[in-house]
Amino acid sequence: MKNLPIPEKIDVIHDGPTMIIRRKWLSWTVIPLLIFCIVWDSFLFFWYGQVLGGKDTPLFAILFPLGHVSVGIGLTYYVLAMFLNKTDITIAPYEVKVTTYPLPWGFGKWVKREDIVAVRVKNSAQSNDSSITYGIRYTNRENRELSLIRGGLNDDQAEYIVHHLRQAMLIPDEENP
Repeated sequence: MKNLPIPEKIDVIHDGPTMIIRRKWLSWTVIPLLIFCIVWDSFLFFWYGQVLGGKDTPLFAILFPLGHVSVGIGLTYYVLAMFLNKTDITIAPYEVKVTTYPLPWGFGKWVKREDIVAVRVKNSAQSNDSSITYGIRYTNRENRELSLIRGGLNDDQAEYIVHHLRQAMLIPDEENP
């Protein structure tokens, strides 16, 4: 098997027979979202400071922006995750683990080697989406295709991870459909 170059935003750590492929989430695309979050959250703090500081504030003025607060919390969490998070794909001879930290993001994944028959790169873009990301899927012994990594990878990162999964777990190469 060929030896692929390590893609950007990927670090590789070898620990005996175990290989950890660490993907950093940080991207320049998060900067506009950071600016938007600062403006959005500042407006909401100002709004609630004014509303809660006034006398005889109608309940509607307090409850109406709660949807906006939810959006602000969700976007702020996403931006913080983009700045701080990393995903580790731990490839050991008998298992694969996917862990995201330090901020929780979905659930981790743990799959035993004998449950993996095939792995492939999966394009995870929507038909109306201009940004293309890739995920990694695996086929189990029951011939069901399941997600190992849902998306967020570029093509080089996904191909690199799949290459090393196949190499370490002795899974034959196959063509992506």
